[in-house]
Amino acid sequence: MNNRTFRSRSVPVIGLICLWVLFGTSKLPSQEIQKVPYLPLVYEVLYPPSPIKGEGGFHLIYELHMTSFLKSALSLRSIEVLGDGKNLVKTYQGDKLSECLVRPGQSLDMKDKSILDGGTRAVLFIMLSFGKSAEVPDFLTHRVTAAYSRSSGEKVLMQGEGARVSILRKAPLMIGPPVRSGVWLAGNCPGDGPVGHRLSMQAWNSRLVVNERYAIDFMKFGDDYRLVHGESSSNSNWHSYGEEVIAVADGVISDTKEGTIENTPLGKYAVPNSLEYATGNYVILNIGQGEHAVYVHLKPKSLRVKVGDKVRKGQVLGLIGNSDISDAPHLHFHMIDSNSVVGGEGIPYVFEQFELMGSFENIDDNLDKSWIQKGESSTRYKETPLGDVVIRFASSSKGGV
Repeated sequence: MNNRTFRSRSVPVIGLICLWVLFGTSKLPSQEIQKVPYLPLVYEVLYPPSPIKGEGGFHLIYELHMTSFLKSALSLRSIEVLGDGKNLVKTYQGDKLSECLVRPGQSLDMKDKSILDGGTRAVLFIMLSFGKSAEVPDFLTHRVTAAYSRSSGEKVLMQGEGARVSILRKAPLMIGPPVRSGVWLAGNCPGDGPVGHRLSMQAWNSRLVVNERYAIDFMKFGDDYRLVHGESSSNSNWHSYGEEVIAVADGVISDTKEGTIENTPLGKYAVPNSLEYATGNYVILNIGQGEHAVYVHLKPKSLRVKVGDKVRKGQVLGLIGNSDISDAPHLHFHMIDSNSVVGGEGIPYVFEQFELMGSFENIDDNLDKSWIQKGESSTRYKETPLGDVVIRFASSSKGGV
C-alpha cells in the first residue's frame, strides 16, 4: 500500500507523567521539587518492540502514545529513552522531536506539533539502534519533560519517567523473498520517525494497530536500472508489472480478494482513496503461529490460489499489478499477526539472504531515471532492508504452477 502521495498482543504499558514539578530545571535542589501526581499526561507503548537486524546493527521500532488531560496547553520539550532504567539511549528534542511526532487527525505539516491542548494526543515514532545484539536492553523507560502555564500565569517545567516496556526477545520470523530473483527497489522500508508505512495507524475493533509497521514496497529494475521504460502512464511499461509473487514460506491461503480494476500509473486513482479500497487485489498466506504474509496490489485475474490451498515456499501466488491505492505497479508486502490486511499488528521479519547494492535517493523524483550504484554491494543474511534501498534477490527454483 502507498503512504506517499506515490505474537500475541501484549497488555499496553502505561506511564503517568507529572511525577515531579520543577520550577526551571531538573537540577534544582530536591527540596524545591514538588510531587504533583494529579497533573495527567498519560503515555504508553501499545505494542512492545523486538530487535530486528538491519543496516547498522539491531533496531527497536515502536511508538510512544501521549495524551494530555490538562485543561491548559502543554508543551513537550524532550523525550529521553532509557535502557534498563539507567542508560540514556536516545533523546528526542527540538527539530528531531518535531520531525518524529504525529498528531492523529491532524496534517503532517501541522505547526507546533509538540503543543498539546487538553484531551489531545501525540504519537512519537521511535527507532533505536544498537551495534550488537548484546547491547539491546531488557527493558525501556521514557523520561518526558514538558512545560505549561498555571492559571496564575506561573510557568512550570515538569518531568516524569514511566511507560516501562519489556523487549520481546522472540527472534523475528525468517522468510524467503516474496518476488523472483533480480534487482529490486525495496522502498518505504522501516525507518526512524513517521516514514514509509509506519503511518498506517488504524482504529480497528476498538484498538489502535500499526498493521504496516514493517511493510516494504517492491519495484523491479530493468537491465538499464530503470523502473519503467517508455511512457510511464502504461502499466505494462513498468518492469514490475506482471512479475510473479511467491510464497515466502510453506503455508495455507487464508484470504484473497480479486476483481479490482487498476490505476493509470502516476495518475488519479481508479477508486476512492479510503481504507475500504486501500488493498487492491491481495493474497494472505497463513504460515502458522498467528503469522500471516500479506501480498497487496496484485494484477486483476492473476491469482493462482484460493482460500484453503496449501502452498509450498517459492510457489506462485499471483502477479504484480497496480490495483487500488497505488501509484505504480509494485508489490506491497508485510507480515501481520491476524488474518487481515489491516486489522492487526505489523510484526518483524528478516530475509534469509539478499544483496544490498545501495540506497535510492529521492524516490518520488527518480522513479523514471536510471539508478547508479555508488559503492560495493554486500551480502546480507537474516536482515531486513531499511529506508529506500536497492537489493538483489538470488536465483531460486520456481515452485508451484
